[in-house]
Amino acid sequence: MNNYFARAGRYILRLAVLLIIMLALMTLAGMSRGYGLSSYLFIFASTRGWFFLAFILTVGLLYPLFSFTKTEIKCDISQKRESIVNAFANCNYAVETSEESKMTFRAKSFVRRLYYGFDDRITVVSDGQYITIEGLRRDIVRIEARLHVFMAM
Repeated sequence: MNNYFARAGRYILRLAVLLIIMLALMTLAGMSRGYGLSSYLFIFASTRGWFFLAFILTVGLLYPLFSFTKTEIKCDISQKRESIVNAFANCNYAVETSEESKMTFRAKSFVRRLYYGFDDRITVVSDGQYITIEGLRRDIVRIEARLHVFMAM
């Protein structure tokens, strides 16, 4: 649950920065009603501004619930370690840390890490018969499909 609050906080912060950049561009383009700080205060003087702020908070709090997932695959990490690493490498992930029963992967490209907002870490934890993969939902789905292929080889 502590990951949830960190991810939600980071996403709310990113949305707030995006809002500030958007408002600054509107001010520079002459599309806002005021100049400087008064244009920002004008937005939140109306209910529309408060609804927009509530929208940012709601989306920020819901984002981690829908964007991150855990999945289990029947696999012994000690026997299939090389297949797991190859499947992640095929999806452009590199090993960050590797222990006997836990592996962590990060995106290889800095641009991709930046695109994911540095929430690109995927952890693989083994409990003997099963491995649990936790991370971004869209990458977990791709990696899980590749894992099945690489483990069948």
